[in-house]
Amino acid sequence: MNAAVRGVEIHEQIGIPLVQRGERPTGFRCVGADVVAVQIPARCVLSGTDLLRAILRAAVGRDVQLMLPLVTRVDEVRRAREMMAEEAESLRQAGVRAAAEVPVGVMIETPASVTIADRLSEVSAFFSVGTNDLTQYTLAVDRGNARLADRFTPHHPAIVRQLHRVVEVGRAANLPVSVCGEMASEALSAVLLIGLGYDRLSVSPPALPLVKWVVRTVPEEAAQAAAAEALAASDPDEVSDALRRVVSEFIDVRLLDPHSALPRRGGPR
Repeated sequence: MNAAVRGVEIHEQIGIPLVQRGERPTGFRCVGADVVAVQIPARCVLSGTDLLRAILRAAVGRDVQLMLPLVTRVDEVRRAREMMAEEAESLRQAGVRAAAEVPVGVMIETPASVTIADRLSEVSAFFSVGTNDLTQYTLAVDRGNARLADRFTPHHPAIVRQLHRVVEVGRAANLPVSVCGEMASEALSAVLLIGLGYDRLSVSPPALPLVKWVVRTVPEEAAQAAAAEALAASDPDEVSDALRRVVSEFIDVRLLDPHSALPRRGGPR
């Protein structure tokens, strides 16, 4: 069984104020106690050496990985790996039973990480695409703002093209690439992801039966055709219409979205 441990995130939602009056909503990110960048929102890549030591001890005889959230610089990954090696050596010298190393991967969830994905692939054991944050930061839309909810969509061509780039980089570097976030748990979007080349989706338990059925019902070739149309689209509606049109050849899309009408043959007019 594979287990991925995600770095701790620090933000005001869990009661830790990080923004002073008059400041912009920025915070800090750190690897252990070393502040390495200022980003939006406030995140902490690791909670400290205790977390690393616990992961190394838990990894004995198990497939455990460390996943770094909101990475935007290659040196953040290098520093995390250095700290992991330092703590592993400390545990060895202390005679504590622990793994010698743990694979360190990166969450791709900002346009910056997509842009330098080829460089991140050189220092990462795997990629996991966080579609919620990637959509939010790419479209400059706060996903918690109800007034902007209709503009928050992973079907935006900018998101589709970034998803395509990441999976292509991962394939070229022979890295495992997965997708997490709400997009992987939405049936139509799962078809798009399969068509783009993703074969590892992190799906919420309630959505798993439906996503599994849809993925098994829609042929991979059809998903690839839908993804090709999505990559050529100029707006989110075109992407959604392409997915509905392809999926409707195998499934009544109203089963997936009761408010959705079947698309007309020949595409939108």
